[in-house]
Amino acid sequence: MLKLTDDILIYILSFLQPPSILFFRRTCKRLHQLSYQRIVWTNACTTHILSNAYPFPSDCHLPQLNLDLLEQYTLKSWYLASRWRRSAFTPPAPRVVGCLRKEITSISDVRFLPCLDRTLVVTISKSIWSGLTVWALEGDVVVKRCEWFPRGAIFTGFAVESGGVMAVSVWKEGEHIVHILSLDTETYTLNSIASLNTVFRPIALSGDVLALSDDISKSLLWDWQHSTYAILQSSPLSDDENQGGARNLFQYDRCIQVIFAYHSILVVSARSINLFPSPVFSTIPSSSSSSSDTPASLPAEEPDAYQVHVPLAHHSFGWVDGVAVSASAQGSHVEGQRRREQHGALSILLRPESDDPWYPTEKHKLEMYTLYPNLDFEPRSLDGSTTAFRSCTPPQAQAQLPYAFPPRLTYSIPTRHGVLRCTSLALGKCGTGVWIEPRMPRTMGGLVQDPRYLRGATKGDGKRERERVMCAVFPGPLYVSRLDVDGCEREELETGSVPMQIRGMELDLSGVIDDDGIGDWAAFEYDESRGRLVLASSYGRVLVLEV
Repeated sequence: MLKLTDDILIYILSFLQPPSILFFRRTCKRLHQLSYQRIVWTNACTTHILSNAYPFPSDCHLPQLNLDLLEQYTLKSWYLASRWRRSAFTPPAPRVVGCLRKEITSISDVRFLPCLDRTLVVTISKSIWSGLTVWALEGDVVVKRCEWFPRGAIFTGFAVESGGVMAVSVWKEGEHIVHILSLDTETYTLNSIASLNTVFRPIALSGDVLALSDDISKSLLWDWQHSTYAILQSSPLSDDENQGGARNLFQYDRCIQVIFAYHSILVVSARSINLFPSPVFSTIPSSSSSSSDTPASLPAEEPDAYQVHVPLAHHSFGWVDGVAVSASAQGSHVEGQRRREQHGALSILLRPESDDPWYPTEKHKLEMYTLYPNLDFEPRSLDGSTTAFRSCTPPQAQAQLPYAFPPRLTYSIPTRHGVLRCTSLALGKCGTGVWIEPRMPRTMGGLVQDPRYLRGATKGDGKRERERVMCAVFPGPLYVSRLDVDGCEREELETGSVPMQIRGMELDLSGVIDDDGIGDWAAFEYDESRGRLVLASSYGRVLVLEV
């Protein structure tokens, strides 16, 4: 083997799984040197990670990674995918990598701030007024790095993006301002680099475009870098969808998520989803008296003041208690069977809402719907499109949609019903999901006669049952079925009329949290690409886990 040229040896190494490259590194000096060639790890990442659509950070562009980070992320993605693929038989064991040990002001939101060479966490706290704090993971301790507490301000919305950019909406002294904040990761200083005077609150940040919502019917796309905007007007709910037209003021159709999809924008609300074409942006008029510190303002809301984009399609799931949408990951291994697909499907994981306390426990479940790509879609068919289509659109109208409406119910997960502070769901591109499951009420034993409804309820030992952190793997690149089914049977399961039931698994936190840390989770975020989960409790504790 030593007589082979370097090119041939590098070619041979390209067939090895990433951990095997480390084994060959220890065999001799020549292979040790070759294993540190950038081409070796570029081949390993492309062949074994990206082509299989395994979890890999979307903000990590291979040419921009140094050799150490490239090797580190390739190996981490391989081990992460291996753990998830084994979870069909054994649930993954979480590992605490960071903990904020002292209690702080009650936390209302927590997010990861994407960064290549470190783990940063952002928390939103609310007491007399709101504040934002940036924490860094150092060893196994979460350390405060900087904070932003505008005096007398109340935060109404929050969104993050890679590169240390965040969007925060602030209500202060009778004004509602959206700030774009930039974090200098070297000095840990926060600076406001753009602002907008608007009633809309931030929902999602993608590059230079911030998606906002008024939580009624309108969404705003604001390109803060180029000072342009677009307005999206969602379809009104029908009488059947809106319970005879009587809108419950406590269950308004608030915006939960905005997805920048293939040639379209998907606005996900508590009651409906609306698919819009990629909009035409208009320039925000500048005031001659404005300065760099003065927030920009949208034109007055008058007829013909700006162009309003209407949805291509609309669908309602009824009231939902939580929803998460993700674009399905696609690797080169699926090109043969889906050669015509120009884009992946959209997966919609939701928790249907039920106000009936006597609803059978075994009936409660999470549901996953799938928006499959429309194989007949041509992007130029949306040029200049101004017509709104409903979910019952005729075939000629459906051909103009990037996705096939309505969404199809494909999977379900049994879950238990109860009261939650954190109703959020998380769904990754590779098909892994995380959510919080409520504890069973302590007094249920005196109300329910049938013992079947008390499965999982607290026993009479005086202990208070905790909320459970649950996870699941849906069919995709990380899914391994317990059944040895062939491709035809698998396709029938995925596209059949009866949803396929997926098993939910509890992430065992025993030994991770003490008796006082029994849950009461107020917020969490799941980063599938890095295998990380951050939990924030209602009394201020922050826990960073590796799955």
